[in-house]
Amino acid sequence: MVGGVNVGEVMAEIAAAADEMEGLRCFAYPISEASPPTFWVDLPERISFDLTYDRGVDQIELYGYLVVGQNLDRVQSAKLAAYMSSAGAASVKQAVEAVEYEACDDVSVTVAEFQRISVAATEYLGCRFTIVATGSGA
Repeated sequence: MVGGVNVGEVMAEIAAAADEMEGLRCFAYPISEASPPTFWVDLPERISFDLTYDRGVDQIELYGYLVVGQNLDRVQSAKLAAYMSSAGAASVKQAVEAVEYEACDDVSVTVAEFQRISVAATEYLGCRFTIVATGSGA
């Protein structure tokens, strides 16, 4: 528990929001194997406590990872571009931010970065999303 924000519940709700996207396999925890397209939420990069007076706000910075395939070609690039877009049926940002969260007050996808991501010694074409969750500290 992070003040009034439960980290595990936030991770589960983010994964559930992404899971509403058609054809995307989603997990609320780091994975040991991938079957693209796959999205997962990693453990927090940073937790900031007491950002306002009297335990008012805590903030959790997490990464969400998405892999689409092993080869950088036109098809995989187009899929990844759609997932990285700020809007549209395949937008991770739009899906994650559209949900009303119970485990925190607000979730924002603030950054999407193209990356080659290794899972179980296999390198995939993918994206790392920076996700910021904010909630009551008390």
